[in-house]
This record gives sequence, structure tokens and C-alpha cells, in this order.
Amino acid sequence: MKKLLGFLLAATFLGLSSLSFAESPPVKKMTPEQIAILARTMKPDEFKQLMDALKQVGGLPDGVDATTGKPKPKPEVKPAPIDKTQYGLWLDKEGYVIPGPKIKNYIDQDRDGTDDRFQARPGAPAGKPRPEKPDGGDKPGTGGPDPKPEKPGQGGGKPGGQLGGGERPKPPAPIRPTLPPKKPLPEELKTKMDSYKETQDVLRGELKAKIEALGDDATREDVKKAAEAFKADNQDRIDAQIAVAKEIHESLKANRPKHDKGDRPEPPAAVKEKADAMKDIHQLLGKARHDLHQALKNASKEEREAMIAAFREAQKDHHQQLKQAKKALREAIRDNAQTGDRRSED
Repeated sequence: MKKLLGFLLAATFLGLSSLSFAESPPVKKMTPEQIAILARTMKPDEFKQLMDALKQVGGLPDGVDATTGKPKPKPEVKPAPIDKTQYGLWLDKEGYVIPGPKIKNYIDQDRDGTDDRFQARPGAPAGKPRPEKPDGGDKPGTGGPDPKPEKPGQGGGKPGGQLGGGERPKPPAPIRPTLPPKKPLPEELKTKMDSYKETQDVLRGELKAKIEALGDDATREDVKKAAEAFKADNQDRIDAQIAVAKEIHESLKANRPKHDKGDRPEPPAAVKEKADAMKDIHQLLGKARHDLHQALKNASKEEREAMIAAFREAQKDHHQQLKQAKKALREAIRDNAQTGDRRSED
């Protein structure tokens, strides 16, 4: 009975109820609810044949799947990406609207009712025109630009000088040693350097050709073997280049101009004593750290934590001594500081 009802319902919408095929009535599309009734009452293969027939005559409603009779899922509409370069085009660095004419097209990508070019970012409020100041000045009532603030020590302010906040006196220029003129290289040394460079370029080119001959499939091990073989075949040439390089180095060293460093004055005895005391504490701390690193190598995690804690506790006194030694050295240097040209006359 259900099958018969299904066929009758389908035939009604296919226009088969009329016996005259010459003048068939227009096809009326079925509703999704009617398609669902047919899907429940008919066999799957018969329902598929019916759906194909409805599809051919245009009896299927829009948005219904012809195979299952169920509504098709609506396509997901993704919003267009926002072009952030459009934001703030009509604003200055302070967020005010740039004066002048604007084109009349409207851009509102974030759908907030404000043109994006008047906004600093999506969703931000629209910029406002820069407020005008009275009397055309930069400050109300001035009638002109703001006066520049006076420097300290001018116009009745604090007196000049370091304590008064004025310009500080420039320190004296440092005394730098006069460098001796550079000696020109001898022609023999130049020739030797050019020959050395040419031989080096030849050796590099030959080694590069050996490696390129291995092809693109060569492994790192293949390249290493090729380099070692090249070194063994050209050991005499390489040794000769090493000897020439040493000769060039010695010649350049002998050709350097001698700098007159002058006699460096010895520090006062009090300063030297404090510096030696600080140096001894530095050496003591360095030896303690070295011994700790050696002991930590073969220690377990628990032993390492215990040794580090003991080391920190033991070094507290040494660090305090170092702090006091540095303070004493600074005071000794201040007490023996030279004045005037900051250097002794000797």
C-alpha cells in the first residue's frame, strides 16, 4: 500500500496523471517534505530511479541531493581577507585626519560603518580633524610659535658651570703616541708574495677539479678520500708553500716599523700593593672554580648539588675579601691621582 501511494504521489508531480501525452501539464516541483516521505516508504533502488526521473523532468526542489533525497549542505561562505594596508591612509602620525580632498569611493572591510582609511586599525574609532589653535599660534594667546626653552645659565637662570647646570668644560685631549712612518716593502718580498699566491691558486684549482670530477652523487667520505689523496700526491709542493709562508711572515715582521712606547711610569707602592692583593684573591677564586669543575665531572646528581652548595658557602668570605680589595685599590688610585695634564713629567 505504501509503495502504491509513493508511485501515485510521484506520478502526480511528474505529470503522468493525464492520459493525453500530447498536452502534459507543467511539472510541479516536489517539496523536501514530500521527498522525505518517498525516501521512507520506497525501496532504495526504486527511490533512486524515481529521483533520476524527477531530476530529468525538473521535479526535484532546489537544494536536495538526487541520490539521498536529503537537503544539500549549504556551502560555507568565508569572508574575504582584510587588506590592512588600507587602514589609516588618511591619518597622520598622530591619528588626525590629513586635510585635503578625498576620493568618494567607500571602503569598509570590517563592516563597522566607517571608512577604513579613517581608522588606524579594524574596529577602531574614526580619526578626527586636528583642532585649530586660537590666534594662529602654537599656544593659545601667543600669536606665534612656541618660544624655545632657555639653556641653564642663560636669561637669569642658574649660573653656568658644572654645578650650576651649564655647559661642562671639555676634558683635555688624550695624549696619543706618534706612529712611525710605514716602510715600503722590498721588491724581493713583493715578488715572493706574488709567487706564493699564484701557487696557492693553482693548488686550489687542482683540488677543486678533483672534487668536481667525483660528480654530484659523491658522499662526504668520497670527498675526504679525494682530498687526502691529493694531499699525498702534492705533499712536496704543500711543504714548500708552508716554508715560503713562514719566510714571508718573518720578512713582514722584520719590516715593521718599531714603535717607541716610551718608559711607562711605575705605579706608586701603595697602589701596587693593593693591586697585588686583589690579583691574589682573583687567582684563589679561579683555582677554586677549576677544582670544582674537575670534581663535578664524575659526580652523581646528588653529589653535584651538595658540592655546588658547599662551594658557594665556602666562597662567600673570598668574595667579600675581593670586594674590599677592589674598594681599597680604588681609594689608593684616587689618593695618588695626578692633576694637570694627568701624566707625570717623566
